[in-house]
Order: sequence, then C-alpha cells, then structure tokens
Amino acid sequence: VDQGMHDVQTWLDGGSAFSNVGIRLELWTGARYLIAEEPWFGRDPEAVRAGLRELARQGKVQDVVVPFEHLHNDILQAQASGGVFGLLAYIGILAAPFAFFARAVGRSSRRNMPQFAPALAGMLVVLAYFGFGLTEVIFWSLKGTMFYVLMVALLMGFCLTAKADAAINPETTSGK
Repeated sequence: VDQGMHDVQTWLDGGSAFSNVGIRLELWTGARYLIAEEPWFGRDPEAVRAGLRELARQGKVQDVVVPFEHLHNDILQAQASGGVFGLLAYIGILAAPFAFFARAVGRSSRRNMPQFAPALAGMLVVLAYFGFGLTEVIFWSLKGTMFYVLMVALLMGFCLTAKADAAINPETTSGK
C-alpha cells in the first residue's frame, strides 16, 4: 500500500510513470484523450495503440505507455475500442449474468435451497471479473474470456437444474 501511495504521489507530482501504478495512470490518461476523440464508436485496437503512440509523441502522456497493447482497464478499453456501444456491451456481459444469479439467490429464501450455492458462486465470478478488470483488461485474453463464459454457463446450468429438481421433488429442499 505504501509503495502504491508513493507511486501515485510521484505520478501526480509529474514524476516518472515507470512503475506498475504509474504506467496504469498514464494509460488511463491516454484513454481519456482517445475516448474524447471518438466517444460513440471508438477505434479498433491497433488504432488505440497508434493513438497512444501519437499522444506520447505530442507529450500528452509519457512514452512509457508505447509498448502496451491495451489500456489496463476493461471499462476504458471497451469504450476506447468500441465507443459507447462497446461500453454498453461490456456492461451487459457483466450485468446480465449478475442479475440472473442475484435473482436466483433472492429466490433461495433459505440457504439450504440447492440453487443458492451455484447462484452465489456465479455472482462472485462476475464480481471478480469486474474487480480484475479495474486494473487489467481481463477479456483481452482468450483464456480469461473462455473461463468466464464457461463458468457463467456452468453455474447458470447448475442453478436451473437445481430449480427444476426442487420443483419436481419439493421434499428434497424442505430440510427433512
């Protein structure tokens, strides 16, 4: 925490961004410029990288950002490379499964209901991906994306199966 606070203060004072925190802050500053230029439709990922290079050339961001392939924030990356529509798609990718799982948890009035555990696990997967996405572009990697899709689908299936089983065999969920 102390190192992170020091890095932020160094960056705010105009010092070098050559630290994990400083690089991210510079990337996010660059993202602010890029989003302001193309807010509705964004740019393709190569154009985002080219835009960062141009911002570094102009001195608006430090050149430490030039080698990075993405903006190290899922929200900013979605908007920079997809505009408002990309941001809405990103929000939907997280919000729709979260709403499904939250509704399943809400229906589980008792914690021993069979769909409670997979629904809670699903909410945690979505929240974890949102949290990871604050400092990394988690959906940049095919492996990370596939894990998200598979876990959400699997946990949704568990919830739906448990709900169907509870409707067919109500005595299995009555706690007897």
